[in-house]
Amino acid sequence: ADARSDIYALGIMLYEMLVGEQPYKGEQPMQIAFQHATESVPRPSVRNPAVPEQLDELVLWATEKSPDERPDDAQQMLERLREIEREIGVAPAVTRTTGASHGQADSGDLTKVMPGTMVLPEPATATSPGIDNATILRRRAAKRRARGTFLLSLVLLLAVLAGGVGWWFGSGPGSLIAVPDVAGQTYDEAAADLTEAGFEPAQRDEFSVDVEKGIVIETDPGTGTRIDKGTTVAVVVSAGPASHDLAPVAGEPADDVRAALQAANLEITDDEEYFTDTADGSVVNVRITPRAGGDAFACDQGCTVHEKDTATIQVSRGPVPDVTDMTVKQATETLTGKGLKVAEENIYRPSDSIGKDRVIGYADRAERGSWRPGETIQLIVSQGPPLFDVPDVSGMTRDEATAALRDAGFTWSYTSSTGLPDSVWDLLANENTRVESYSPSDPQRKGTSITLTMSFAG
Repeated sequence: ADARSDIYALGIMLYEMLVGEQPYKGEQPMQIAFQHATESVPRPSVRNPAVPEQLDELVLWATEKSPDERPDDAQQMLERLREIEREIGVAPAVTRTTGASHGQADSGDLTKVMPGTMVLPEPATATSPGIDNATILRRRAAKRRARGTFLLSLVLLLAVLAGGVGWWFGSGPGSLIAVPDVAGQTYDEAAADLTEAGFEPAQRDEFSVDVEKGIVIETDPGTGTRIDKGTTVAVVVSAGPASHDLAPVAGEPADDVRAALQAANLEITDDEEYFTDTADGSVVNVRITPRAGGDAFACDQGCTVHEKDTATIQVSRGPVPDVTDMTVKQATETLTGKGLKVAEENIYRPSDSIGKDRVIGYADRAERGSWRPGETIQLIVSQGPPLFDVPDVSGMTRDEATAALRDAGFTWSYTSSTGLPDSVWDLLANENTRVESYSPSDPQRKGTSITLTMSFAG
């Protein structure tokens, strides 16, 4: 409570003078008091539109919720009021009543007031007429009391401040010690720093994939926390990545294996696909590359891994389609449908079992291992059965010619121009027979019958 409280009260009174009623209403005094504490005084012009904006602002200024935002004193508010009078062109004030002038009747006439004009009296001072010595003494006594009150308040404030400082550094926050930053050190290094700072270190191991084994991860309480001297501080030391035992994966569905690898917190690369005899979509193997370095190893029959190791799942696409005895077009469509590429040039080979221009199969992979989608495969196409040269048996005897044909894989039959039956040539003495010619003479499939044209030996 000070002069600014009176300024607030004056603002409320000014509102009532301008509007004709108080700004807040309520059935109980507490309701009105609550409105004074929580609500802003409305502009008088809301209730009385004839109120100038300048007087609106004066009322709002005097009734600000924060005392610091109100006029400092009544003099400052009066000066603003006089400015408003000049701005709106009025200055009403009641003039003082004077006694009858010399030569006037004692009729008590009043000095006339100019219409619409009032002259406010100047503020009284200690030397102004109308202020007696008693008033002056009261004012001086009030000043001394105010000075004494100020000195007492200052002493009390200093006493409270001294007590607060003593508490702060004695048993309050000022007596606490901040935990030093020991992350990244070995435990022995961290323990030495904490002991020097006045704490009791205690090691606690935790698995970590980010911090090297044996290195401090953090402290508990954390770095910068202010605690009492002698408090035990846990030093959290990395035990390295946690290990997990994986069950055999060969033949398992790829989705199930992937879920198991994710549960072990492994880094999973893109799948590798192969054509194998295993069912399409099943796992052939999982290759594990250790995070700490070293060669990759197989996990098809189960293995032990560590978190953040890298895993590559090798998935089967089933066997390469069998394209035997298909046309080249059919075989190409079948293989490309499985993700393989087919070479533009084919390999041609004779075949006893596959017809000409039909597919015998495909060439072996250039490197060892299974075919993979996207690789190029080359077709082997049949030229039909293989052909062999027919021996030249012209001029030979019957037995010499038939022996040569037999060794070459051919059969034979006889014919002659003598009109004798063909069977006669098997009955005649060998030395009495000669082969005049044979047919066909160009290369033939094995088992082809060669016709021998026979004649009598001279």
